Amino acid sequence: MSTCRFTTKLNCLTLYLELESMRFKGKFDYRIKVDENIDPYDYKIPTLLVQPFVENSLWHGIQNKQGKGHIDIEFKLNKDVLFCSVEDDGIGRSKAALIRNEYQKNHHSFGTHITQTG
Repeated sequence: MSTCRFTTKLNCLTLYLELESMRFKGKFDYRIKVDENIDPYDYKIPTLLVQPFVENSLWHGIQNKQGKGHIDIEFKLNKDVLFCSVEDDGIGRSKAALIRNEYQKNHHSFGTHITQTG
């Protein structure tokens, strides 16, 4: 599995969100927060590990929301373990599933499934 430096990952994630913001015509704002205890030059994370979760926030949470949405991405350090959370104020999984079942009956997404181990 390839990895990239944390600083590179943050830059890539920011560029991805800026691109999607243009694509979604400013429909959402985002915030990336990094724990002050994280030295971004000391950590590496697998390439494209966070992006599928952010993409799901956009496509399943924000896209069908009335009005502007918001995505919060936070990196925290607990002892030597780096945690990442992705939260949005979109329509929620239940409502997104109803919409998906109605309009995309033959679509099968593997975006977050491929990031799981085991």
